[in-house]
Amino acid sequence: MKSIHIALLVFFISSCQSEYCKIDFQNNVDSFNEAVHTINALNLKSDSKNPHFRIVKTFSKETSSIDTAIFKQIDFIECHEDGTIIFQAPNCNKENGFRDLVYFVAYSPQGKIHIERKRNIGQLKNIEGNWFSGAHINSLAN
Repeated sequence: MKSIHIALLVFFISSCQSEYCKIDFQNNVDSFNEAVHTINALNLKSDSKNPHFRIVKTFSKETSSIDTAIFKQIDFIECHEDGTIIFQAPNCNKENGFRDLVYFVAYSPQGKIHIERKRNIGQLKNIEGNWFSGAHINSLAN
């Protein structure tokens, strides 16, 4: 009986932790749109049509000049040369020592292919318009 209680406790704690690591886009869509608008107003060099991995600017809660509520959910923001903006959740969903998942939401005016070329994506889902959600897979293989 004691082992069942321990198993349930471990399951409960791990399920809470994984929910913490995910991004709730639907309930915070206005904050994400505001962040994209603010970033675009900075006039960063983001005019490339190529989907390569070139980060122009990175923002974190500690270093950001962007005042937005989304830093309660995300670890950092990456702004890429092709206009893609990636909002990454904290890396706290470790599956084991060889592989973990990091959730993110991305704004890509040039489409899905521009995100797929930047990350080792598990599954990329179109949320709405130019917004996508997915999980970056970190493993010993990459």
